[in-house]
Amino acid sequence: MASRYRPLSEQLKKFAQEELNEVEDRVDDDVRHIKDWFVKQAHLNFQLEDQLVLSFLRCTKFRLEKAKEKINGYFTMRSLIPALFSTRDPFLPELQRLLNAGIMVPLPKVDERGSRILLSTSGKNLNPDTMSLQSFAKICYMIADILLREDDQAIVNGLTIVIACKGAQHKYVPQLTPTFIKEQAYVVLNAPFRISGMYIVDCHPIFHYAYNITSFLLPQKIKKRVVIFTEANSHEVYTNIPRDLFPEELGGSNGSLKELTVEWKKKVESYREWFLQDEKLRSNEDLRQGKPKASSDFFGTDGSFRQLNID
Repeated sequence: MASRYRPLSEQLKKFAQEELNEVEDRVDDDVRHIKDWFVKQAHLNFQLEDQLVLSFLRCTKFRLEKAKEKINGYFTMRSLIPALFSTRDPFLPELQRLLNAGIMVPLPKVDERGSRILLSTSGKNLNPDTMSLQSFAKICYMIADILLREDDQAIVNGLTIVIACKGAQHKYVPQLTPTFIKEQAYVVLNAPFRISGMYIVDCHPIFHYAYNITSFLLPQKIKKRVVIFTEANSHEVYTNIPRDLFPEELGGSNGSLKELTVEWKKKVESYREWFLQDEKLRSNEDLRQGKPKASSDFFGTDGSFRQLNID
């Protein structure tokens, strides 16, 4: 493989060949095919890095048409959901508060499948009056963008997402609008990662209820990967993820949540200039051949759960 790609470990290389249909001698041709297609897309009028193309190919198991669909969707969503993919300066006050709260950190040890574990802590560390769900999601996708550019373990073996929500604030429920939920589903489906599983732990009944009445908005592909554990049966998550793969603060040995929060805050801040430039890379719907895409085509009319009794 040409040196312009990050070299994989032997273990990851073997997995990519056996599970992702990667053929080393064909990678250059596949990347070139995608880039030849990309330059013909008038609405995607910017350069695409070879390494990023390779990540999309791995995510789609080297199915060329699927990779094109993913790439188109990835840059389209950045235009359709500007609240998530613009104004991504990590030194903005609200983003600083979220980074200090350690809302999402990749853990150092991977799970038994080799997937990178992302731990989202969404409980008493959050203040709904100063930290919105939109900004929470924005930080999560900023961290995902860093992984996309650094972590081949996550790209090749996928992600396992754990959302620890003990003590989650009820005031967040009104922000769980149908539009917000559909936006997150659209992002997950178009991101160049394979999601191995998503485990919601210590889920309060009101959030479980909110999920149940909105899950019809989610594609089956996402729903079948979501497992919810209430406060009563939260210990059962260890049948999916062994306790030792949790950080020290949660009874495991997979790093210190406090230290990882500091480390990832610095990491995100170090990407400031990149984030400011990267948000310019999005589809230009005025130049799209055929009918331009619009947010209303995907997300429809908004609604909310403001009438729910959360006392």
